[in-house]
Amino acid sequence: MRSSLLLSLSCLAAATLLLACSEDGSPAAPQDPRPSLVNSDVLVDGVSVAGMTVSHENGESTMFRAHVTDPRGLGQIRAVYVRYNRPMGMHGRQGVVELHDDGHGCDGVAGDGDFCHEDHGEGAGCHGDGAASGDYDYDFWCEDQDGHDSNHQHHTVHMQ
Repeated sequence: MRSSLLLSLSCLAAATLLLACSEDGSPAAPQDPRPSLVNSDVLVDGVSVAGMTVSHENGESTMFRAHVTDPRGLGQIRAVYVRYNRPMGMHGRQGVVELHDDGHGCDGVAGDGDFCHEDHGEGAGCHGDGAASGDYDYDFWCEDQDGHDSNHQHHTVHMQ
């Protein structure tokens, strides 16, 4: 009897160590280990065009920005991406671009969870004289070191 009681107490102590508790001592909900895409945006010459209908843009660039978090720390983020789908008839109509958080180019501060990519050559963007009329669809997401995908955020820019 005594040994089974000690075994039960040992199991209870081990289980207690495994459970997170809230400030009031009650069990806390388990934390989702996946990264999270907090927000994303598509900008032409620094002006947000995500979700908008715009006239033909002759801008210098399209910038893709995203802010991400991970409950285990930003070091767990492997990559942040935007998948693009441009109107029919455009060269390089579909593809994926990786955003960076390295303090270079359009990214102001390395390691802060703000990722970006600036497209100057009309490879993925909705700017410049070659931008055709139609819908430009952008799907943002990130992945962690374990291969977990975050939530996705979708933006469409309609070019008239």
